[in-house]
Amino acid sequence: MTDPIRFGIVGSPSETPKPGGTERAIQYMREELGFDHLEIAWVQSVRVSDETCARIKAASETHDITLSVHAPYFINLNSQTADLMAKSDARLLAAARKGYLAGARDIVFHPGSYHEQPEGQVFARVKEKLLELTGILREEGVDVTLRPETMGKPAMFGSADELIQLSKEVPGVLPCFDIAHLHARTEGAYNTYEEYAGIFKAVEAVLGRPALERMHFHLSGIEYGPRGEKKHLPLHEADINYRAFLQALVDFGGARRGGRRSARRVPRARCAPVPAGVPGDAGGAQGGVMAHTWTLNNPSDEGARKLIRARLRAFNRAVMPDAFNGRLEPPDWGAFEIVVRDEAGAVIAGVTAKTYWGCMHVGYLWVDESLRGQGIGAQLMDRAEAEARARGCRWAWLTTYDFQAPGFYRKRGYRVVGQQDDYPPGHTYYTMRKDL
Repeated sequence: MTDPIRFGIVGSPSETPKPGGTERAIQYMREELGFDHLEIAWVQSVRVSDETCARIKAASETHDITLSVHAPYFINLNSQTADLMAKSDARLLAAARKGYLAGARDIVFHPGSYHEQPEGQVFARVKEKLLELTGILREEGVDVTLRPETMGKPAMFGSADELIQLSKEVPGVLPCFDIAHLHARTEGAYNTYEEYAGIFKAVEAVLGRPALERMHFHLSGIEYGPRGEKKHLPLHEADINYRAFLQALVDFGGARRGGRRSARRVPRARCAPVPAGVPGDAGGAQGGVMAHTWTLNNPSDEGARKLIRARLRAFNRAVMPDAFNGRLEPPDWGAFEIVVRDEAGAVIAGVTAKTYWGCMHVGYLWVDESLRGQGIGAQLMDRAEAEARARGCRWAWLTTYDFQAPGFYRKRGYRVVGQQDDYPPGHTYYTMRKDL
């Protein structure tokens, strides 16, 4: 009977006796450390002979250690040149081929960067590339699962929603959920039992029971900022609520269901047992009831503001995953500007806007005072609306004050759909809309 949950590490333990090597590490992990999984860290390159792969496979079978492979970091399925894409393909295929020979059945990799392109566009390209690569491996008889990993920076492709949907649309692909990366990517979200449980529920709802029984996790602490992850940390040095995650793991994966235990799940352990008092403890509970502390932060606590915003965004993603990961967008969407310059190259007028969810939001319209009344503002709006229509937008909206240009916008077909009086005192703030 397969263990319901397997624990291991990425890479050979540093204290593996000499001479080392993956085969010796497997023996040491099982006999001395009690682990039952190893993720082979071919993160720089794949330079291993078929004979060495055969020895790794034999050692894993002897010591009952299951294996996965972490492919080289330099994979990017959204590479911007044909040469870089070919090199990226070669790295992932090499990791899969050699990993299969070594007995690994899961190949973890970092899927790539958005390169400031629309999320929906990048999703389509990554999907196309994975369909190609899984087709090659299938023809070769390389029976592995490719596992794109959730990424720790919002500039990188790899949200939980993206990878779940990708796995639905590409046979032979399943996610690797790096819990620390999700926590950093969302500026502190993915840190409650409910959010962790949501991962399991989403996998079962979208991918089915077999995928739930083969979930693969990485778990560590992490340092992060507004741009996402900075570096990994031991669990007891970070704010990640790993106890809540482990509870969800047990609740959704560790129990016997239907007379059958679930297949292996492999969280990555990065530290020794953690002392009491770390995030996740129920400190403050009295008589079985959690005590709450109410705090007015004045001056404002930027960390608390980011956390609250991140939690709301996580809720939004859970309720409307398609709307918040780009799949409801037109093919071309995002922010744009139309700028007017004089002969010297100085900006003399411009409009900023962004398109999403089938609409255009006009952010700012400005014309230098010396040029007003010459129709430049009207031309800017015409061009912006034409771009919005080209992107598939059906309507546009904007906000303006009574001392700015509500009359100008009314003449252009915008109507008031919202009004805040005395904001600021003595003035009115309008929200206006126009069907395109």
